[in-house]
Amino acid sequence: MNIIAVRKELFSLSTLSVFSKVSTVILLVFATLLATLGLLVHQPVVLIVAGVELLIVALITAGIRWAPLMGSVIGSLVLYIFLFATGYPIHHLTHPKDAFGYGVTPVLSFLMFTLMLILFWCGAMLVVTGIAAVMQNYFQRERRTPRWFRTALIGALCLWFGAFLLGAISQPEPAVAANPSGAPTVHLQAGSFGQSSITLSKGATLTLVDDGPFTHNISNGTWVNGQPQAESQSGAPTVNHLVMDTAGKSTSIGPFAIAGTYHLYCSLHPGMTLTIIVQ
Repeated sequence: MNIIAVRKELFSLSTLSVFSKVSTVILLVFATLLATLGLLVHQPVVLIVAGVELLIVALITAGIRWAPLMGSVIGSLVLYIFLFATGYPIHHLTHPKDAFGYGVTPVLSFLMFTLMLILFWCGAMLVVTGIAAVMQNYFQRERRTPRWFRTALIGALCLWFGAFLLGAISQPEPAVAANPSGAPTVHLQAGSFGQSSITLSKGATLTLVDDGPFTHNISNGTWVNGQPQAESQSGAPTVNHLVMDTAGKSTSIGPFAIAGTYHLYCSLHPGMTLTIIVQ
């Protein structure tokens, strides 16, 4: 009888508390954003996650008491991915106007910043509201809204809006052309070089630095009409499939002993070309 009673309590239905309603709204927003993102980047896994979130919404609205906890699990996974699994979300959150690097309009970077900010906020809110909803479902017979709920919700929205404003008023960081030692330096950003060209003196060595966990494959050559074109450049140091894939990783190319104009390109990112002028 005890086991039966536990099962009935676990799978019994309940009216929606305010925390369950908030979790439902956040999950719907989350699923919509993920579905749009999945269609844009052609990632079936993202679409599957969006489908799982819609399933959780159905369970919550059906009155399953433990269902909001599944939303907390989704939120926890999102926060883990943002903070530990990949550097892309944090890169976009810390570079609202220049995440895509030189030559890309800041509006595109800001749109991605806004999307990442919403996803991060939704993930954190799902963790809190999901746990609170389950506790209220099982330990409170009356689903009363706590007095502090509205203040806490307004505070959370203000935090999001404040971060949004900070991103909106921020300015793209200027390209860094030298490292502390004085050697000419070009940074590799998410999909571009930090600058389109650099001028060196004869005999100088060029340093490349990866700004994040972005994989690049660097060689002598350029992009022509949307196609990568490798080149054998007389007088230039040979660079053949140099892989950069770690935040902070740097490598030196050179010295450039002969005056002239040379090019480096990344075969993985269309249009990613660096012009090197040696004088």
